[in-house]
Amino acid sequence: MPLLLAKDHGRLDPRRLFPAMFTLMISFLFFVPAATIVRLGATPEIAAFVPLWLWAVALVPAAVAAAHWLHVRAGAPSKAAALLALVVPSLTLLVYSGRIYLQAGRLSGAFHVAACDAVPQKLRLQQAWDVAQELYASCLEDTSKRDGVGISELKRHFRFQDCGEYVQVVRGDKAPIDRTSTARSVAERGQAMQPEALAEDWSLLRYLEETQYCSGWCEAAEPLWTEGRADLDPCSLAVAESFRLEAKPRAAEVAALVLAVLFPSLAVVGFAGPTLRKWGIEW
Repeated sequence: MPLLLAKDHGRLDPRRLFPAMFTLMISFLFFVPAATIVRLGATPEIAAFVPLWLWAVALVPAAVAAAHWLHVRAGAPSKAAALLALVVPSLTLLVYSGRIYLQAGRLSGAFHVAACDAVPQKLRLQQAWDVAQELYASCLEDTSKRDGVGISELKRHFRFQDCGEYVQVVRGDKAPIDRTSTARSVAERGQAMQPEALAEDWSLLRYLEETQYCSGWCEAAEPLWTEGRADLDPCSLAVAESFRLEAKPRAAEVAALVLAVLFPSLAVVGFAGPTLRKWGIEW
């Protein structure tokens, strides 16, 4: 490893080792909390209510890579590179974790209360669930009349995703849902919903039924997408628990870790000048 050897003594030159060691340390400190933020932002029941623009988390590895390049180019420790690698990832993670923490606290409380209009997102999903329930009931009724099979029997074999109305909306067909009176009743209540919005909301409600073992939204109801009992908790409570037990604690941990790293590191950067200058390194 000749590039790492000092020319006069044949020993390792710390200045040449510094870029790799510094980058390894910074990566260890910041990549784990960044991965935590990405994981939270990719969780459907959290991402649906706290959009995070996850592409911005790429600032963390981008800043680390840029700092490594500056250190390699300088051939010695660089104060500007060190500050870049510390400040940009720290601010990015603090902004994201703070937003998740605040939103998790607010939405956890709103989804725990019985009021369906506690927050607009909760009311919107209830409206989407109402439309789904009405369409499913109409689908079963039409199929029962056509095939002469009892509705209770149909429920044991067919779920909402088996109905043409569901497929029509999820595929993004532009034709209105006019097979039943559901669309008219929704319009009369001033709650006309576009197929794109319905598809997105139904996707979340179906995911919650299938993974959180809940049914209904504001109140417990008979499952639409799964074969389950009607005495399960409403899915709004499952989302509230995800925010309370997962999103909020993880966001607090990320913020605490970043603060614990940032301020001591800035102090080291600030007071390292005299020592480094004794070694002949500009700082």
